[in-house]
Parts: sequence; structure tokens; C-alpha cells
Amino acid sequence: MDFFSHQDKARKKTKVLVVYFGIAVTLLLVGINLLVMLTLGYITNSHQQQVNHSGSLSFGQLLENYLSHPAWIYVSLGALGVMALGSVIKWVEVGKGGKKIAQMVGAIPLDPNSTDHKHKQLRNVVEEMAIAAGLPVPATYIMPEASINAFVAGTTLENTVLVVTEGLLETLNRQELQGVIGHEFSHILNGDCRINLRLMGLLAGILLISQIGRIMMYSGGGRHRSYGSRSYSSRSSNSKGGNQLALLGIGLLVLGYAGVLAGQLIKAAISRQREFLADASAVQFTRDKNGIKGALLKILRHSTGSRVKHPSAEEVSHMYFADGVGSFFNKAFSTHPPLEARIKAIDPMVQGISPSAKEARRAQAHAASGMEMPVSGFQAGAAESGGEEALNISPEQVGTVSPEAVEHAQTLHEQLPAVLLGAARSSETVMTLLYTLFCAMNRAELSGKVKSLVEAAGADTEKMALWLAETQLLESEHYYALMEIAEPSLTDLDNDALKLTLKTCQKLANIDGKVDLLEYAFIVIIAKYLDNKKSKSTLNRFSDVLPELANTLSFCVHFGGSDDEAKKMYQMNMCSFGQKEPVLEDVSEASLSGLHQSLRKLAQLAPLSKRPVLQACIDCVTADGKVTHDEFLFIRVVSASLGCPMPALPV
Repeated sequence: MDFFSHQDKARKKTKVLVVYFGIAVTLLLVGINLLVMLTLGYITNSHQQQVNHSGSLSFGQLLENYLSHPAWIYVSLGALGVMALGSVIKWVEVGKGGKKIAQMVGAIPLDPNSTDHKHKQLRNVVEEMAIAAGLPVPATYIMPEASINAFVAGTTLENTVLVVTEGLLETLNRQELQGVIGHEFSHILNGDCRINLRLMGLLAGILLISQIGRIMMYSGGGRHRSYGSRSYSSRSSNSKGGNQLALLGIGLLVLGYAGVLAGQLIKAAISRQREFLADASAVQFTRDKNGIKGALLKILRHSTGSRVKHPSAEEVSHMYFADGVGSFFNKAFSTHPPLEARIKAIDPMVQGISPSAKEARRAQAHAASGMEMPVSGFQAGAAESGGEEALNISPEQVGTVSPEAVEHAQTLHEQLPAVLLGAARSSETVMTLLYTLFCAMNRAELSGKVKSLVEAAGADTEKMALWLAETQLLESEHYYALMEIAEPSLTDLDNDALKLTLKTCQKLANIDGKVDLLEYAFIVIIAKYLDNKKSKSTLNRFSDVLPELANTLSFCVHFGGSDDEAKKMYQMNMCSFGQKEPVLEDVSEASLSGLHQSLRKLAQLAPLSKRPVLQACIDCVTADGKVTHDEFLFIRVVSASLGCPMPALPV
């Protein structure tokens, strides 16, 4: 299953998740109405005489009376409103991005200037893997916990964060750390992060019912308070009404927690199957089973294991690398498979591990199927790329990472000047760095108009002069890697600073009268952090985006050489999208901002619809049978704009 299929499956799984929770909420509403009916002994005025005559009502009569009164509608709507309110509040909270989740569990940002060996090792591994995968480097946080654990969270690729515990940093070596990070990157590529946040919101709504029940229980039951030598009771004279309120509160508390347990079962069922997949992906990511296996073995033997003690640990339990909270009903409610089963799935020959018979069979099934075939997010191998003709691009490479790509990213990372890396990692220096890179790409001297422009934008020109000297040996892929590393720093800038940065970079790009591909790539990356109001709707028909397709493919033909074969590819692909008598647009003098707007619209397509679009772009660019590095860069920019990460090293 490839990247597009996994993204589509993640969207469908979200719908299934809503159905499951819909069933749970329906049962909860039935329980709440029965509770209200039985606790309050609801009797309408029209039946009061019947009660006085018989002394009591049967359950059937009570139910008939209750349903004949609109109170059950009000109770149902009220309960639904409470659950919806709880979910919306949580969704708004987590919708701000992964940083909010990291702060919720007490994690602190990794200091970009830290000289601690373990911190530098973590930073390097994360950056290398992000470069290899073609993903924005996730902001990295450290959780002050002695246990070994980690998780990723975010609503988009751009606001995703990686959180690791101090225990993980202190205990794992580089090989094991790489295995864990590979596991977490698989969750990003497979679309698990968004599902995880929706789970949090749905559970928060149900939990609010139990919290209201707790308040009602204390309010109705009353609390005995003492002041000096006197005692007072908060019970009202109407003790019967107070008792009913307390009983109703207890019932809501029980029903709310029953709903939460049902939600936990759903959460556990969804999360467990994803962990085997992510483990297999980590092995294929590095072509090394000892890294992820060693990390799991150390958790098994560690004094505190993977247990997270923070009060909010339960809310993100389904996101952890390993079970972070445990459970009284551990097997039923655990969000992760047993460590023994995961280890056996990775290496069936490992000694001293004894999973249960059921888990052993499951591990064998995953070892037989998941470990031998490429899994979305990672590719088993890649051919070496030499000259321009050796580059081979296809949509199947989207969301894949080969071990060769990781090695290439490590080499690329080592070649980056330390001073530029440090500047990219800090929000205080990232603007000055970007201006430096634009000047270097244009070979513009830091004087006259250029100097006045960057000084007006708040740049440190003394640092720029020093950094420009460091860029002399850099090639386009080094520039692009620096841009990817700088992305977490861009998320720390406010909108005004981002607008100023984008405006200044656009002016620097136009100093020589034209904007080249690398400059355009940088502008696109900066601009996407300002696109906060982009539409969330999904487009499923190509007829809705025909003008945007024509514009994008015309640019592809232009950058691919505009030969006859490319023009034929344009016509063939536009016909396949439903365009009658397609006409190639002349974009030789067109602004790249038009392409940016077209790609933003195409990004709204459903995942499976993006595959043929990307294939059409590749067809038009590579129609001459050759792919230059600039053409490959253009495909990466188009792919990233569509939300489809293309790895740094083509097959």
C-alpha cells in the first residue's frame, strides 16, 4: 500500500471512528434518559392521579409516561450539547498544533544551542530523517520523565512536533534512537497524527458527562463543613430533592466513565494495529532491526519501563511509542501490543521473550507479512543516482524513504556549515539566514540597495557578511536542506514577522529580474505558514480544478523543456482529466504566484486523486527521457505543495 492509499485509508478510518463513537454516544444517551427517568421517578401531571390510586408505577408505565413528555428530548439534546461542547473545546485546543500537546504533557523545546551530546545527537537524527523523507523537520521537545517513551502530534505536516522523554535520551544509543525516530516518522507519513487528535476530542466530550456527574453528586449530597466550634450542613431542607440530585450525579459519573471505557476500547483497537506497522517501517527505514528491537528490549528491562507519570499522560496514551499509562484491564484497554509480541514480530529468533500464545500468533503474522514487503512511509531499497539521466521519479516514491536516502541525508547534513545550521534552528536568526541564502542564490553583493533592504527588514548585516562566505561551496540540495531544517523556527514567528520575511525574500529573489526554481521553492515554503485560512473542503472531481490543472501542467512543460513530446504529454493528460481540446498555456512570462495559487487549489483534492495529478506533472517534466536536478527540485516543490512529501534522493 502506497502513500496515497494510506492517506485515503486514514480518511476512511476517521469516518469509521465517528460511526463507532456515534454508537457509543447513542447508548450513552439511552442510559442517561433511563437514569433520569428512574432517579427522578418522572411522572407527568396527567398521570398523578394514577400514582395516588395504585401507589407506584411499573417500569413500562414509567417509560410510557416519560416518553409521552418532551423532557426526554430536552435531556437528550442537553447531553449531546454537553458532549459536543467538550469535544469542540478539546479540538480547538489541539487544533493549534502539536506544540499545544507537547506543552500539555509538560514537555519543553529542545534548546537549539545546546551543546549536550545527547541533545545534539537527537537533533541530528531528526533532521537527517526529515531531509531523507522530504518532510518539514518537526519541532523537538523533551519531556522530563525517567521512562523511555516518545510520540508525535500535529494536525498538519507543518505543525507536527516530536516529543521524547529524558529517559529515552539517557538510555538509548544512536542506533536505537534512530529506530524509535523511524517508528515515529512512520506515524507522520501514514496519517496517524490527525486520527489521534480526533480521538482525543471525542473522548473529551464523553468525559465531560462524568465530570458534570461528579459536580451534581457533591452538590446534591451536600458537604458537611465546620467553622470553629460550630458545624453547618450544606443540605437543603428538601433532602429528597438533594438525594435525587446526588443519585443522578452518581449515575452520570458511572455512565460517563462507562462511555470513556468504551471509547478507550475503540482507541486501543485502532492504535494497536498501527504499532506493528510502524515497527516494521522503522526496520525498513534503516534496514536495521537491531535499533528498534534494542529500544523495545531496554524498555522491557528498564526500572520504570515506558510509564509516563504526568497527569495528562492518559489523554495522549494512544500516541506513545510504548504503553505509557498501563491499565487495570491491561489487555483489553492497552493502546499498544505487548512489548514481547512487538519484539518477536521484529526478530522471531530473539531469546528470553515469551508473549502469550495469541500475541505470538499475531506477531508471527506481522513478521511474515509486514516485515518482508515495503510499507507506506518506507521503501526497501533504491538504486544509486549518478548523472542526470539516472534520476527516476514516480508517484510511488512519495512518502517513501530508503536506507540510501538516509545515508544521503546524513552526508548532506554533515556538509552543512555549523554556523548556518545554528542559524536555521533559532527563530532569532532564521530571518537573517533566509536573506543570506537569497543573496547567495542571486550572487548579490551585500551593499547599496540590497543592504538597505535587509537592514529595513531587521537583518544583522554583519552576520550576513560572515554567512555569505560559508555558502560558496553549497549546492541547491544544501540550500533546500537548510530550508527544511529552518521550518520549525518559522513556526515560532508571528504573522507580522512572517509577512515581512516573505515580502523581503520576494524582493531579493527579483533583484536579477527573475525568480528561479530554488527561490520559488523557498517562497512557497515560507508562504505556506501564512496560509492559515486555506479551505478544508475536499475536492473529488477533476472538473472542479481543470483551470488549475492546465496552469500547473503548462508550467511543467515549460520547466521540462517545452519540446514536442512534452506538449503531447500535456494534451494526453488534460484529456484524461476531462478537458476537451486542451490548449497549452504560454507561461514563459507568467508569474510563479499563479502557479502557487493553482497548487493550493489542487492540494484540496482527495489523496487518491492527487496521484494522477502528480503523475501527469512528472510525465510533462520528464517527456524528453532525462531529468535534471533542477527538474527534480521542481517536482519536489509541486509534490510538497500538494501535501505529498517526495524524498530527497530519487531512485
